[in-house]
Amino acid sequence: MAMVCYPEVQLKAQAEIDQVLGGDQLPVLEDYSSLPYLNALIKEASKPNWPLHRFRPIIPTGIPHVASRDTQYNGFVIPQGSIIFMNTWGIYHDPELFDDPESFIPERYLLSEFGTKPGANTEGLRDNLHFGAGRRICPGAEMASRNIAMNAINLLWAFNFGKDASGTCSMGLENYHPGVEFALKPFTCNMEVRSEARASLIRRAYDAAAL
Repeated sequence: MAMVCYPEVQLKAQAEIDQVLGGDQLPVLEDYSSLPYLNALIKEASKPNWPLHRFRPIIPTGIPHVASRDTQYNGFVIPQGSIIFMNTWGIYHDPELFDDPESFIPERYLLSEFGTKPGANTEGLRDNLHFGAGRRICPGAEMASRNIAMNAINLLWAFNFGKDASGTCSMGLENYHPGVEFALKPFTCNMEVRSEARASLIRRAYDAAAL
């Protein structure tokens, strides 16, 4: 959806991928470290089934936890048994941390590690919180991150994404399902392979995987 609504971002990511890979080889995971703009795009973006990052976090309040004992934090007492939600949405849309937080700007992550504005207090901040935090962080986070990277590289290497016949596109909140999981409602778009040579590589890889 982000690539449909922000075609200029799609073009920048594809230009970077083409410079590193060209069009005569399929992407591999090792290519990801040579794609800083794509890395920034993933940190900024969100898709309905990707646990991605700042702009549209898939779990905006995190998975609730329970305080195992009385705890003090910043002068507040958190009693044992309290249900604690991690306000991921609030953190990543805080105007004290991010310039223009309601705009989709991957470049912010090329300017600072966490995409924050100059001089922002980043103590304890991470570029994503969607795998949890502390000792209960998701043990599959690294594998999921690699899968996300490969999905993004492959899709942008192989396809162009554009608006459907209506010519409209919006990532406004009204186009998302409310709830614990913040996912896009169904939408349509145009999707076309970028070249016949790339289509041929995809077919050969598919046939090889089926053997």
